[in-house]
Amino acid sequence: MASETLKKMVASETLKKMEAAAAAAEEAEEAEETQRLFLLLLSQHEEEEEEGKAGNPSSSSSSSSAFVLHRLIHLSRSPSQRSFLAAQHAVPRLLPLLTLTLPQSLHTLVLLLKLLRNLCAGEPSNQQAFLDSDGVSCISFIITEILKGKEGKAKAKHEPSKEEDNVHFQEEKVKAEEENEGLFCSVLQISLQLLGNVCAAGEAQREAVWISFFPTKLRTLVSIAKEYGKLTVIDPLCMIIYTCSHGVRDRLMDLCHGEGAMLVFDCIGSFNGDDDGKSFSFILTP
Repeated sequence: MASETLKKMVASETLKKMEAAAAAAEEAEEAEETQRLFLLLLSQHEEEEEEGKAGNPSSSSSSSSAFVLHRLIHLSRSPSQRSFLAAQHAVPRLLPLLTLTLPQSLHTLVLLLKLLRNLCAGEPSNQQAFLDSDGVSCISFIITEILKGKEGKAKAKHEPSKEEDNVHFQEEKVKAEEENEGLFCSVLQISLQLLGNVCAAGEAQREAVWISFFPTKLRTLVSIAKEYGKLTVIDPLCMIIYTCSHGVRDRLMDLCHGEGAMLVFDCIGSFNGDDDGKSFSFILTP
């Protein structure tokens, strides 16, 4: 009986060691793939930048970058790969790509933001690197430019041509506009999710976000989200307000008068009946 028990214990320990070895090997393979793809991404963007300067942008290189970004986004869901990319100084190397991508492709911009969002999820090194690299100002600039572009398109007057009177052309135009609208809202949503992840790191990050976004940019974003009916934008925005102000008397006071009070009012007014503004009950909590 004792012999059988001993055999089972040995077998169990052997199995655990085998599983641990397999997990370590898988993690090492992922790290190798992550490094290869990250370096490939940087080189691809350099090539695309050169092609853009030469006035000869390549659609094939853009699609290749998208594939690499999708894979890196998946890999960055792993804490070990987030730590690995922190050691590669990924955040400060990725941030400049945002402004380079902005005028060219909202698709790529969304993917880059997703990757940065994942990297800053619970990884202190990446969160600090984001702050040190002036990432808050970078995201603020991205949001400002996106809003300017949207406003410019809305104000632009356009006389339809004979071609545009074609029903098929109109259908394609509506489809493209809906796609752009979806990308526009995705940029706002993921940017705020990224800032929310960064704010979770500590007071220095919260102060940077609060100074840059409160109250004007936050109110503008709430207004845009309400216009498009996008609670997916409101949710991370409210989390940022909560994280930055909860337990900080000065910021709580900011939310109780003037523009801050209007911001809270705007946020509460955007909720459906399931919430009724309960997300802001912390303001009233002693």
